Parts: sequence; structure tokens; C-alpha cells
Amino acid sequence: LVFRDTIRLTIVLGPYLLLALLLVVWSSTSVAEVSLLNGISVWLLLHIAGSMLGYGLVTVGAIAGLATILRDRALKQRIRNRFLEQLPSVSSTSRIELLGLSSAEVLLGLGILFGVGAEYSTTGQFFEFTHKSLFSLLAFVLIGVLLYLHLKSGLRGRFAARLGLTAYLLVSLGYPGVKFVTDILIS
Repeated sequence: LVFRDTIRLTIVLGPYLLLALLLVVWSSTSVAEVSLLNGISVWLLLHIAGSMLGYGLVTVGAIAGLATILRDRALKQRIRNRFLEQLPSVSSTSRIELLGLSSAEVLLGLGILFGVGAEYSTTGQFFEFTHKSLFSLLAFVLIGVLLYLHLKSGLRGRFAARLGLTAYLLVSLGYPGVKFVTDILIS
């Protein structure tokens, strides 16, 4: 929401959110209702809040990265398309992607720290290697590498967008992907 051009990303973000909503509604038919505040720790609530906000910002960064790739390809191939012309410019989408990913890096880092606190308060261990934690840590490191490369070399454009999309894939595999496999495909 920092840039006016962020609103122009709704062309790509809208269909994604509609599909995500349909998947949530479809997958919620087989889930039992559980009270959220029934014996839940503050650490876990902070972990969930930080992780969800971070996931949302990684999503915005990934959508901006996708728009960067689409606009860049159209410019290089000299394709004129009304859909693509409504997207923000390549420089704007790169800026939105970097802002979204840098904010997400902070929130994902806090989510990981709060998750460690929740794990320690529950089991006495600091960390348990699961699919969720591994994918989340890989995404956190990849976003950090992307931001470091941008800081040191000015990395932008399609390569940065691809790294951002890869980080989004890792975060998506971390929780929604594992949840989908365990709750829908296996059960």
C-alpha cells in the first residue's frame, strides 16, 4: 500500500486470492472445529501472527515478481497487450517486491523466533526439524540472500523475481503444502 502502483497488481493478485479462497473453503469441509484459545501459549499466538503476516508479504512480493517477469518479457518481445499494460512498470514492481520481501524477512524471522519459543515452552527443545521448519528456514535464508545481493550489487529484474517466487514456493510448501498433503491427500 506504500506505492500507488501496488493497487495495479490486483489484476494478478485478485484471481490468486479467489483461487486461495476456494481452496480454503474446499479443504475446511474435512477439518473439525477447534477453539483457538483453548490452552494456547502466547508464544504460539505470536508465532502464528508473525508467520501469517510474513506469508502475506511474501505473497505480495511474489505477485510483484511475477508482474516484473510478465512486463519484462512483453517489453523485450514488443508485445502489446491491454492486460499487461495495466500492470505497473518493471521498476515499480521491483520496488514493491523488494519492500514486500524485506518486510517479510523481518516478520518471518520473528515468526521463527516465536516458534522456537513456543517449541521450547511446550517440549523443552529449541528446535524440531520438520518439513515446515525446513522449508521456512530455507525461504528465510533465500530471501536474505536476495536482499543481500540487492544491497551489494543492485540485483533486480527477472533473476530477483525468480528468487522471490522460489522463496514464495518454499514458504507455501512449508505450511499450506504440508497441511494440504497431510489433511487432504493422506486422510
